[in-house]
Amino acid sequence: MEEGEGKEKGMRIYVLKYSISPIYFSYRFALNQVYCVHSSERNGFGLPSFGKENLYASVEFNDSPHQLQNPPISTYDLGHYTSQEVGPIHTCHNLNFSAITNFKIRFFIKKAFNSQLELGCLRFVPLTEVFKAKKKWEENAERESKESGLEDPLEGILLVREGESTDWEEGDVTHELLVQGDSFVVKKIIMTSKSENAGNVSSYEFVFTLTKEIHHSRLSLLPSSAIQNKLQLQQQQQQQKLLDFITEKDLPWVIASGKNAEKKQKILQNRGGNPNTNESIINNKKLKGELSHNNNIELLIDGEETFQRYFEVLSSSQHSIKILAWDMSLSFGLIRAENAINHFPKTMDSSQKWITLEDVLLDRALDGVKVQIIVWRHNILNYLERLLHREASIETQVSNLEKRYHKLGLTIKVFRLMRDNMPNPHSPFANPTEAASLADISVVIVGSPKGIYLASHHEKLVLVDSECSEHSLAFVGGYDVARGRYDNPSHQIPDAISPLHSFDGASSILGTRLLWHDLQFLIRGSVTDALSLHFTQRWIHAFTRDTIVTRKQTVTIPQNENCKRGGPVALKNSFPNSSIRVLRVWKGVFDTQYLFREFTEMITNAKEFIYLEHQYPFHNFPLTHFMCQALQNNPNLLVVIVAPVKTDLLSGFVGNLVDWSEDHIMQHLLAIKKAAPDRVGIYGLVQQDENSSRVKPIYIHSKIAIIDDEWILSGSSNMDNMSFFYSSELTFSILNPELAVNTRSRLFQEHLGRFWKPEMESNFPMAFDAFQQVAMMNDKCLRASVALIGRPVCLVPTPQYQLVLERIFYPNKFSKLLFKLGINTEDLIQNISETLSITPSVPNPNSRPWSHYFPFLKSNL
Repeated sequence: MEEGEGKEKGMRIYVLKYSISPIYFSYRFALNQVYCVHSSERNGFGLPSFGKENLYASVEFNDSPHQLQNPPISTYDLGHYTSQEVGPIHTCHNLNFSAITNFKIRFFIKKAFNSQLELGCLRFVPLTEVFKAKKKWEENAERESKESGLEDPLEGILLVREGESTDWEEGDVTHELLVQGDSFVVKKIIMTSKSENAGNVSSYEFVFTLTKEIHHSRLSLLPSSAIQNKLQLQQQQQQQKLLDFITEKDLPWVIASGKNAEKKQKILQNRGGNPNTNESIINNKKLKGELSHNNNIELLIDGEETFQRYFEVLSSSQHSIKILAWDMSLSFGLIRAENAINHFPKTMDSSQKWITLEDVLLDRALDGVKVQIIVWRHNILNYLERLLHREASIETQVSNLEKRYHKLGLTIKVFRLMRDNMPNPHSPFANPTEAASLADISVVIVGSPKGIYLASHHEKLVLVDSECSEHSLAFVGGYDVARGRYDNPSHQIPDAISPLHSFDGASSILGTRLLWHDLQFLIRGSVTDALSLHFTQRWIHAFTRDTIVTRKQTVTIPQNENCKRGGPVALKNSFPNSSIRVLRVWKGVFDTQYLFREFTEMITNAKEFIYLEHQYPFHNFPLTHFMCQALQNNPNLLVVIVAPVKTDLLSGFVGNLVDWSEDHIMQHLLAIKKAAPDRVGIYGLVQQDENSSRVKPIYIHSKIAIIDDEWILSGSSNMDNMSFFYSSELTFSILNPELAVNTRSRLFQEHLGRFWKPEMESNFPMAFDAFQQVAMMNDKCLRASVALIGRPVCLVPTPQYQLVLERIFYPNKFSKLLFKLGINTEDLIQNISETLSITPSVPNPNSRPWSHYFPFLKSNL
């Protein structure tokens, strides 16, 4: 615009000066741990304070004096603390983010009536911004690369403690330069509130990790081979350096994925290994994100196939059987006696129709196989079990096992932690190797891990002959050997009012009331060595309660000569050359975030599709956010989620109170569906009785994710905060495309039934459409009160899900009331029929059902 023209019209002229510079680095901040050194003794009114302080942090990005509006601020609830209390930061409000500009973190405590107690502020400023303010640094910034004429990328970030001084240009400022030459740094800072009243002072210690991240997209902007090679080298070394640091310092709370950890084939000698023998020394590196290669895996789907393999493998054991269980039924029937062709337990009565787990353990103990069991029990759960289902309680089951062992002249030792009869840490039973020499079977009943009251030891692991890594086998996945788990792919509905259901009178043995879907993996390979270490650590910790001793424990795996006399158990339809990463969570001992990070990478790295079968899918909010973002960023991504029609979690106020609510799952699933309605399918599974109008939900207990037919994530962990952060879990990240395709195909074939087509094995969109079409037709069938055409039903959107609940789960108000009270209508009818000795035949679908005459006892139609 001409100057004169501007003056005539009363307009002003502005000159804008700006510069554009490439940014090669971003910086990730992760708060790892908070330690309350001292909490305030007074509340906001100067009165004595009771209870814990509520700690918060607010993060402000790109603060500049030239901003036209206030920058965005995010607030994080860091939990409640009292003096001398430590809290790892891993809740749904995880303070973990990445930034390319400056950011400021303010820590404060909320008191009564929204009053705040300031602790202080940390400002992080990348050198690309700081250099503009200091003349002595501007000279360095103007240096050009001799080779390309480009400026050398500026590395590092300046940390300034605000509250003492906010101007870094002054000489008396407390500041520190971080990650200038290193890829990461772990810092510990103490911040204390200022107050004239000594009783109103709080002091906290914060531990955080600052990691320098290099952008792939920025490398293409650098024609200089010297600079580009430098950045690429840093990129390759960055994750490995962080993982090595964690391993050497044994810091389980540091956030790192360990994705670039290389295969280590050398024998570890730093803890007593002898290079002249065939033994291997296994330490925690195998359980901290390191890959284990050349494993052989067999897939087992549903209980009938799974427990038959349990029987076959356990019956072939030569040295030991080790079991880690969340729940266990020793009287559980593994296989029909008529199907036990190769091995019939010596202690069994010929009139028995089922061979139980107890029968197999007794039989192997008579042949010299050592049995060791660790099973979790909560005090309240144990009490309720003994009160309501005494014969099924673990206490009764173990007592019966003791009696049978004593009659056979075998030695058995049972340690009931809840009765405080655990021996001292120096007892020979505190070492699993010595315990095996003192008893034929040892059973340890342990309580919950350190942390919140609802946490549990949730692993499902059965190790066979772990003394010989060549022949060792491990069962891992979602199955416990426990009542109610037995089912098969047909998911036949048992007679609702007859004590003799479709499993030929095995109700008391199998405990089958729900239709149950789950899966398991049988593994042979080097990963079993790491699982042997985990079992040993769980055993030692149960006796010693010593975290340091547990972490430093190692296991020596010798080459057992006796094992070579008999050939290994042959795997059926197995998949060799599988790479496995063990992802472990153990509250209070190994508070790692490998598991959570693996789930986030699963979501963010998916290119074509994600298939999920989970008991509690997306209970965790950050995972829900990542899933929505992935769907928005990738317009080609398809997602299928299969979940229970109704979980066993709490709902309403109580569910929100304990942060373990079914309402959260449904809200998060709805958010994912809304993010991409045409590319997300969320389904439950039901079974239509062929001989009546009865329909029953199939309970999804499996915990598996399949990504792009390449990557499987499966194990004991659910997708909830309890599994990620509070319980103990064993989950496995498996890389084997052939196994991934086979697993997905078998699951789809079971769920879709006659709608499955062989082309779906290589065509996921076709299977996606099939799920959608069957679910839509089933919705119409439910509205018309006619038989369903298949198993999938819609869980989202809400109107369709409410219809499923009304027509299947809550057929009338009375059954809904009973369910809210914890009573299943079919269980009630079962008890009544057993009392009256009623065994009616299957109703004719063309005649009036018996519930027509007794509507107050109407079953789940």
